[in-house]
Amino acid sequence: MVTIKDVARMAGVSVSTVSNALNDSPKVVLETKAKVLEMARQLGYVPNLNARRLKNRKTGNLGLFLPNFGGTYYVHLTQAMYLACKDLGYSLLLHISDSLSSEALASVILSSNIDGAVVLNEHLEAPEVPLILNREMPVVFLDKDLRGSNHSCVLIDNAQGIRACLDYFHSLGHRRITLVRGFPNFDEAQRFDAFEAGVATLGLEVDKVLWGWFSVETACQEILRARDADPDWVPTAILCANDDMAKGAIDALGRLGLRVPEDTSVVGFDDLDFATGARPPLTTVHNPVQEVGRTAITELVRLQDPDEEGRMVVLPTRLVLRDSCRPPQLPQSTSFE
Repeated sequence: MVTIKDVARMAGVSVSTVSNALNDSPKVVLETKAKVLEMARQLGYVPNLNARRLKNRKTGNLGLFLPNFGGTYYVHLTQAMYLACKDLGYSLLLHISDSLSSEALASVILSSNIDGAVVLNEHLEAPEVPLILNREMPVVFLDKDLRGSNHSCVLIDNAQGIRACLDYFHSLGHRRITLVRGFPNFDEAQRFDAFEAGVATLGLEVDKVLWGWFSVETACQEILRARDADPDWVPTAILCANDDMAKGAIDALGRLGLRVPEDTSVVGFDDLDFATGARPPLTTVHNPVQEVGRTAITELVRLQDPDEEGRMVVLPTRLVLRDSCRPPQLPQSTSFE
């Protein structure tokens, strides 16, 4: 196995010069650096990453802290982050903290063997955030509007997506909207605030507000319960705060003998893979989850440089029109003879 000493001997320089040249240090003149790199290439030298990380007190690990792994969104987000880490030479450590208190979660983040943390976890509450930020470890939040010397946030424009949904419903002639909300967290709150503002601006009426908790099954059950409580209820437009709940809504409507979109229009949020294959294909808001994942990791790596400042990155959303919406059916007219 070729070592750094072999490269130094063949290049006629010291081991420290080889190390500085391989790390692109300005201490090494260009001619010497070129000679070292060429010799390393010829010898097939591969740097010892573990040794380098120990010397620099780096682990080569980045951490992702989620509240759970339920729902399709988390799968896509984690996959995007894993691929970004792989491209940048890092490992991704995933931590699920469904039952941890805010204090316990903060302790886990600070004690993890990582160089930086991506946090998407409503269990981490405001009092514990400064404990994490007071450390030198970079942090990227996906669910908090925070940025500073060692931390950034990567968010999506939830309000833009919800406004587009309501504008579309309004353009089709819908005036009564049922909302299916998700689990109380940062994104859900932003979507609900945008819903309330958009309904008021457009002069729409809120039919019902149901809690689907971002779950296919729960959304389905809640719509069935709402119909049991009000047998005459026939929703004409349902806006769901994610695609999983939209799938549950379509399942429930089918059980009630209602057709989508002929009787009820349904819109989701996230534009996950199954949206195009749904029956009917689902109109939904495109959430750039792949870009969120990649941006979070690249931002975390950027913050490894102490001279870099944190920032807020807001990624746009857009409405994707498919076949799950139509204008509302007009009431059947009654003729008298």
